Amino acid sequence: MVNTAEIYLEDASEQAESESIQRGYRLDVHVKINNLFFKVAIYDIVRIKQEFEIEIEAKGYYAIEPNLILVKEASLVEIN
Repeated sequence: MVNTAEIYLEDASEQAESESIQRGYRLDVHVKINNLFFKVAIYDIVRIKQEFEIEIEAKGYYAIEPNLILVKEASLVEIN
């Protein structure tokens, strides 16, 4: 059985796309697999490294977000 994933964005505008790439993350992504929806957090490696360093410095640990997906760039091309 092949599972297909459908990707949905809360904001599919060009502005949201541009801002996501600049910020290095996108939090308005939902994935549908076998009629189940999952909210995912999309981060690029540069941004996740920054988040990691900030949290380690402030708290001494880093807790990963549920459903975190790492991509080269937080663009729709990479997310698809």
